[in-house]
Amino acid sequence: MQSIYLCPDCDLPIQEATLRCGRACCPRCCKVFNFRRGSLRGARALILAALIFYIPANVLPIITVTLCGDNLSFILIHSVTFVWGGGMYLVAILVFLFALLMPLLSMITMAIILLPPAMLGRYGIPVMRAYHFLRHWSMLDICLIGILVAIIKLKDFSTIYLQPGLLLIFALILLQACATQYLPMARLWRCYSRYYRDHVPRLNMLSKGHGVMG
Repeated sequence: MQSIYLCPDCDLPIQEATLRCGRACCPRCCKVFNFRRGSLRGARALILAALIFYIPANVLPIITVTLCGDNLSFILIHSVTFVWGGGMYLVAILVFLFALLMPLLSMITMAIILLPPAMLGRYGIPVMRAYHFLRHWSMLDICLIGILVAIIKLKDFSTIYLQPGLLLIFALILLQACATQYLPMARLWRCYSRYYRDHVPRLNMLSKGHGVMG
């Protein structure tokens, strides 16, 4: 049974037999995509660096504002506490989810699917589906744009000093984007799909056999 792939632009189903040297051209939109693109080692190194950068990016000051002789330092979590303190509870929850929690969960699931397939086994497909869902809801880059807009508005009546946290957030976004580009999604889907197709029915049969014997 041949595998079916979807065009990343128009979602047209493409059979595995149409592939030549790992490349395919969509007959509908003429999108040329490479199924063998990506590097597991590169993706692992980048996502590990992103996970290391995540902690200091969230605990180090982003900017320091000098207003009326007072120095105020802000970290990323302050964006949630300030909005919550202003009574906009729903907005605070959304900021926490999409700027703090979702990026972390997305990076963790990416790191998990980059483990050897034998370690994940039957859970490879569910983890891949979870990553496919989470990566669309990670909006740390939108949060960075909001910070830059706030800096532009505050610079007219206060003195602003950029802090290492802002550079770490930028580096974190860049590392996460590069890890996504290096991630060989088609290769991983094929690997875990083949494992699921070959091993899960056998494991189910064995479990039923033990149940009958028991």
